[in-house]
Amino acid sequence: MEVIEIPYVKGGTDLLPALLGGHLDAAYVEYVSAKSLIESGKLDSCLTFSNQRYTVTPDIPCATELGYETIVTYNPVYVHKDTPEILRKLLWKP
Repeated sequence: MEVIEIPYVKGGTDLLPALLGGHLDAAYVEYVSAKSLIESGKLDSCLTFSNQRYTVTPDIPCATELGYETIVTYNPVYVHKDTPEILRKLLWKP
């Protein structure tokens, strides 16, 4: 899988609409910015860059569970709710 970093100067303000609009396949953004979109079913969480699951989001696997080297942060990776399972699985492979 090729990952291209696209910096968003305003963070979630610009990033989340781009993800919801299908302009991005996945996004790495702070949980608090995406929480309402997750709760409404518009976004899904794929993984958290951490060495253990967070108590706030225990259903989201951590990076080390999926074979990634430990990168510790509190920001999960999100995908649009309609993202095909095959693409989600690509995120789960280091």
